Amino acid sequence: MKFSRRSFLALTGATLTTDIQHPLSIRPSVGSISVTSTSARSSNRLQTLLNEAGESAIIEGDWELDSTVLLPHSLRSLEIAAGARVAARGNHPVFARRGQIDVVGTVSRLAAGATRFAPPSAGLKTGDYILLAGLDTIPNSSDKYGYLRRVVSSSSTEVVIDRALPRTIANSPRCGRVSLAPPIRIFGKGKVFNTEPSQATNTLIEFLAVDSVVVTGIEVLNNGGPGITLSHCWGGDVSAFVHDLLDDGKTHFGYGVNIAGSTRDARVGGSAARVRHAVTTSPGPSITGFGNAGEPETCTFEPTAWDCTDKAIDTHRAGWGITIVPHVKGGRGGVQVRADNTKVVGGTVVGTVGPGVAVAEMVAVPPTIDGVAISDLWPSGNGILALSPVVMKNVSIRDCAWVNIILQSNSTVSGGSISAGHPTGVEFRGSNNTVTGIALGDSVTTPYVEASGATNNIFEASGTKPSLLPAPESTALPTISGTLAVKSELTASTGSWSRTGFKYTWTWRRDNEPIAGAVQRTYPRYVIATADQGHRLTVEVTAKRVGYTDGRAVSLPTATVGATGKLTATTAPVLSGTAQAGKFLYISKGTWEPYPSTISFQWLADGTAIAGATAASYQVRSADNGKSITARVTAERDGYAGGSYQPDAILVGGATLKPSSNPAITGTSQVGKFLYVSRGEWTPYPSSLSFQWTVDGAAIGGATSTSYQIRASDSGKAVGVTVTAKRAGYADGVFRPTAVRIGATALVPTTRPTLTGTPAVGKFLYASRGERTPYTNAITFQWTVAGAAVSGATSASYQIKASDSGKPITVVVTASRSGYQNGIYRPPTVTP
Repeated sequence: MKFSRRSFLALTGATLTTDIQHPLSIRPSVGSISVTSTSARSSNRLQTLLNEAGESAIIEGDWELDSTVLLPHSLRSLEIAAGARVAARGNHPVFARRGQIDVVGTVSRLAAGATRFAPPSAGLKTGDYILLAGLDTIPNSSDKYGYLRRVVSSSSTEVVIDRALPRTIANSPRCGRVSLAPPIRIFGKGKVFNTEPSQATNTLIEFLAVDSVVVTGIEVLNNGGPGITLSHCWGGDVSAFVHDLLDDGKTHFGYGVNIAGSTRDARVGGSAARVRHAVTTSPGPSITGFGNAGEPETCTFEPTAWDCTDKAIDTHRAGWGITIVPHVKGGRGGVQVRADNTKVVGGTVVGTVGPGVAVAEMVAVPPTIDGVAISDLWPSGNGILALSPVVMKNVSIRDCAWVNIILQSNSTVSGGSISAGHPTGVEFRGSNNTVTGIALGDSVTTPYVEASGATNNIFEASGTKPSLLPAPESTALPTISGTLAVKSELTASTGSWSRTGFKYTWTWRRDNEPIAGAVQRTYPRYVIATADQGHRLTVEVTAKRVGYTDGRAVSLPTATVGATGKLTATTAPVLSGTAQAGKFLYISKGTWEPYPSTISFQWLADGTAIAGATAASYQVRSADNGKSITARVTAERDGYAGGSYQPDAILVGGATLKPSSNPAITGTSQVGKFLYVSRGEWTPYPSSLSFQWTVDGAAIGGATSTSYQIRASDSGKAVGVTVTAKRAGYADGVFRPTAVRIGATALVPTTRPTLTGTPAVGKFLYASRGERTPYTNAITFQWTVAGAAVSGATSASYQIKASDSGKPITVVVTASRSGYQNGIYRPPTVTP
């Protein structure tokens, strides 16, 4: 089936329409099908449409599916468009693509490192994809392993495969032929989710034995099981946004991406939030003749993950040669390694409450941890928790709440640094560990500790210091409170800082010079001395923590010491008006504590007082064009130091705000439907945007939001909107998108009117009302004889006259409703 660029299949309710021009928001590629549906439980319809789609399809609108939609092997590209929402209702995937794995036969023992073996009795051919597995289990686990391989060459005596086996398969080794489903790319900005996550444990998107899966851009969320699962797949790249999956650790395991079975060479990027693990590995589903055999191999995991309910990235026991590049923030841990021969390379783990990298005691082939930066593990968490051997290089650990590195036995650590956290650098729980060349910050007061009975451990620090961490930032200046009078006590706050865990020192200053002896490290208090009279005081707060550069912040100066106190603005004066020549600017008084006896004003241009401009208003002069205007408000009262406040200045003659991307109207231009207006983009960025909808140019009362529901009275009229952008110092920007003409929709009969009765002189004919969408009770009748209206014959019945004999008789049934075109129907004529 071939479709032009401007045609698509649309599913709306129970009506199927073809050869309809696309809305502008839909841009399918040549030969694709675009499908939409708002009906519930539309699995069969969507399945049919995708089966007809050919190589590509675009899904739009809302779909609620009561069974899994199997992606046909003819489909290679599936876009889930922006705004589209595809949901499973029940415990089943939304989409699945599946190949097939069939047992070919048994083979002889396969040693680790083998690339050749004697063929099974059924034989194999060059280019076949095969699964090699048995009943062997991964060390320290009940998981059975198996590997996906491609046959490079095959003869009656020998099969050569593309890659050596990492483990020996000795217990009932067997071979299966893998019929890979063809590649598919799922992309877009739509969403895939489950309407009942508490009832679901299945994955939302499932791939079994598929070649080169690509999933990118879409959101996958709201499920009681994994988001995306790749089992026994050849390659693939998953870069979706998976988030908010139900996870209780008992029934519901909200894995973001589950790499399962013998999947090899897949990459997982994208991002994940509020899931159990952003990505994990598992043995995969049961395959006839193999069971749950399969070990993910040589995959790369590098998602951005935050706020995960368990370790952000976790390999279960099944897994070989997995490379992990963490980008983790928050949550209950960074990386957990349970698979053999894992590599954790580069990346960052920041702000988790669990370990940065944890290596489980079941691991048999040591992982490598190289170049990872771990920081801010509070209020708990080790930087590295290695319960089995590990090789670690150049790992940076900063500001961890618990012991920075824990090693069990037979581990090697070289290079790297530890600073600004727990005072113990390394804890040796077992023997035969070697740590060399590690840089220790001043916070590490105990370089290492050794458990009772541990022997043959080597620790050699580098002798260099890691660089200090940056100073914390002051997010709110310290403040001074108290009465500004000699012998009165002042108290200072610490202010607010970007980090916690610091100790503070307060240094009091007179006219910005340190006051001798006025340094407090516990109680930030100062008694005003006689020498302070006539001067202004400040306090400098220094934030200190081992391993960090000192942070400093200085309070605003007090009023001059000597008066009873200072007038303070509790509500700041506000500058308003229009900053254009001839227009007026206004300054409010504000509210002061205590109440002032006088308030005065002084207007300023570019910081210079304007002669005579001392009122609460100021008329802008042409000479002010291009200058910044403000006003200084001064409050005074006897016995108090005067208080003043000066708002930010406004630029006179500022440019008009202009849209760099115009606001636009979207939606459906029919009665009862909604129109929407976008904000657009403005230069510079406005402080506020307002909206006013209009009909035929007249403002509609109360219609001031970004959406408008079309009324029946709008039918046939032009509905538009005015978008106004405001920012101090700039002329308002106003934009009016092209108005939309509201079309009247015809009333369509769902059940047509009919004629009944006896077509004979003196007898009656009767007309039924019929049924229409939408419903209306306004129905009229007009009987006609030979095409001419019969005067007065306007009821639902008509008595046939002698003069009507031999002439065709019918009735015109007219339905009307405000905002809609009249629906007119004429039943077939009868002749008496």
